[in-house]
Amino acid sequence: MEGIVDPVREPKAVDSATEQSHRFRWCGERTLLRLCLKDEKRECMANRAYTLTIDGREVQGTTSAEGYLEEPVPADARDAVLQITIGEDDTDTRVVLKLGIGELDPEDRMEGIQSRLNNLGYPCGDPDGNCGPLTEAAVRRFQEDNGLTVDGIPGPQTQGKLKELHGC
Repeated sequence: MEGIVDPVREPKAVDSATEQSHRFRWCGERTLLRLCLKDEKRECMANRAYTLTIDGREVQGTTSAEGYLEEPVPADARDAVLQITIGEDDTDTRVVLKLGIGELDPEDRMEGIQSRLNNLGYPCGDPDGNCGPLTEAAVRRFQEDNGLTVDGIPGPQTQGKLKELHGC
């Protein structure tokens, strides 16, 4: 009997004949990287060619009609590089973006609010946990654009809308 040990799950024993070759396939944990890509005018970057590199593995694809990029990634991935075409055809300029994966604070913490605002195109500076003038202005713009009470305070309704639009 041979055993396979996965540090996250209970060990699994598999009956198999001795002195023979056996092939086992381990499906490691994966998660989904989901990005909504928008241009400087906040318009969806629909049907744009991209190359995503994670842990040395390159994946090529095209954003959806709504501007989404969705790719499975290893659960322990922390960094990625995204190259995406800016323009209407593949001959246009490609930009390179460095992505931090799994570094998003909860939506009820100021750092999480600031990260989501930045990601959604409401620049408020580095997520430092302080609700300064940049963050307050970004919150106001977000509230106004989304039919919320415009007070510059990222309360529960604003947090909920941020989570809904951000996707997490």
